[in-house]
Amino acid sequence: MAISQRERGKQGRGSAMVMGIALVVVCVLLAGEPASAVSFHGRRPFRPPVRIPVRLPVRKIYPVGGNGMWMLGSKVSYNKWAASKVFRQNDQLLFSFNPTFHNLMLVSAAEYVSCSPRKPIAIYRKGKVSFNLAKRETYFFICGIPGHCQAGMKMAVKVL
Repeated sequence: MAISQRERGKQGRGSAMVMGIALVVVCVLLAGEPASAVSFHGRRPFRPPVRIPVRLPVRKIYPVGGNGMWMLGSKVSYNKWAASKVFRQNDQLLFSFNPTFHNLMLVSAAEYVSCSPRKPIAIYRKGKVSFNLAKRETYFFICGIPGHCQAGMKMAVKVL
């Protein structure tokens, strides 16, 4: 029995339609399965991490001495000012000074007490410094210009 060209075309379209429907059914079935049930060569499928919003504490910004000025002859005792504040981790200290006459040094406790910066931890020579209180510890600041520390340009800041 010979099949005409027209009959063969109908038969081919019917097979393609059955294959298309079968493919759709398989996709629907797989989409309904939990991801753990679908195997990818023994590995679990990649799932991006769930992002949970983390609220960081609002850090406070403190202009040193209340006005931010780091200078000789200040009416503010830097240590009294610092002792009146509660500093927390990641708070900021803002220092403002004339770099022609002053600097800012982060020093050890011994260098702070003696006003003798032999090996300062950091030296800041620009006129504006924003210092992050990154750790829970006591930070010691002085002006490294001779005589300035002894004249009161020093401050200890304890971070809780």
